Amino acid sequence: MRIKFQLQTLGMPDIESFISVNLEDIKNAVQSSYLGLGTPYSPIVIDDFVNFMDNKLPVLLSKTQIKIELELDKSENNDKNFNPNLICLKAINVGRKFNDRKIIEIDFWQEVFNFEIGNLYAAPDSTLYISPTKKNETIMATNNKLPNLYVAYSILFSMKIRINEDHGYSDRTYYFTIDPLLHISSNQLT
Repeated sequence: MRIKFQLQTLGMPDIESFISVNLEDIKNAVQSSYLGLGTPYSPIVIDDFVNFMDNKLPVLLSKTQIKIELELDKSENNDKNFNPNLICLKAINVGRKFNDRKIIEIDFWQEVFNFEIGNLYAAPDSTLYISPTKKNETIMATNNKLPNLYVAYSILFSMKIRINEDHGYSDRTYYFTIDPLLHISSNQLT
């Protein structure tokens, strides 16, 4: 599976970036070991099963529309055992300037993203949640003017996996997360 990132920045060529996720190895590991609870509250971190294609820290610029979706590889598409479902993206500002303050800025994310585009929710603890559309993709857009910051974000998805238990086979939905880092830049690259 690939997690596909499409960035459309006004006045610049579109950019596509991918994170490759090895679903077959994840399925085999979950079926034969205890990697974690795999619940929405405590998802299994799968960074060991992920390949960041270009190994560059992604940079978001102003006036950029971002679309993130899960894409099955051709071999996975024919296999009914793979049914990943995008649950949400979670973003946390990990910048020193933001976190060294003595208060939590509730409206901070409205300086970064246009809340009229996509399903965005800013929680009271300054965490931003982005839920997918009915097409199983997340869409968001940055504002015209941005602060310079670093964001830790998580991609949460679920997948049913058949487990061989003492009393027979059962299908269970497991939740998985990937936790990369992102740079949001106040500079417009040319």
